[in-house]
Amino acid sequence: DLWNEVTPEQSTRFSVYIQGEGADSLPKDESNLVVRATKLAFAKAGVEMPPLTFICKNSIPFGSGLGSSSAAIISGLVAGFALIGRTLKIADEELLKYASELEGHVDNISACLYGGLQVGIHTGSRWRTSTLQPAPGLLCVVLTPESKMATAAARGILGPDVSRTDAVLNLPPSAMLVHPLTSGNFDHLRHATADRLTQPPPP
Repeated sequence: DLWNEVTPEQSTRFSVYIQGEGADSLPKDESNLVVRATKLAFAKAGVEMPPLTFICKNSIPFGSGLGSSSAAIISGLVAGFALIGRTLKIADEELLKYASELEGHVDNISACLYGGLQVGIHTGSRWRTSTLQPAPGLLCVVLTPESKMATAAARGILGPDVSRTDAVLNLPPSAMLVHPLTSGNFDHLRHATADRLTQPPPP
């Protein structure tokens, strides 16, 4: 397992200290996601955030698609509400709602909150998520790239429009992917992971 640790302390002046991943590159001002999330928690409670010192110990590689931004947002929200003295129940999806305001989607937010394998959609008015039970024996191997890229930048590589053919061909593999991940029928994985939008089709 990988996780980040955040310790907010009351102080006479604002400051951010980062250890581990991103220590030399992540922002140490109020644009830091942990700080923004903590500030959002105070705002939701109608309270002004006091001067705080944030001590961040990061183990999750950032800019690698592993959910480091989601971890930052969730930890900041939880820290903020804890400082206010308010406890939120994860099951009521309030944290999910607030976190998605900063993240813009729940791809990693839901996994960070609920753990395990998650799928989520936006209904037009709210996010809905569902927990899937992974097949016994399913292991996850993570390959992290040497180069870093924010999710927004990665998604921005794709053009705003896709062909109808590619869109139609992309839907069945996305739906089929759920089956091998939960049933253990891994023979289908090769085809269920085909993606016409970001990678060429398999031979």
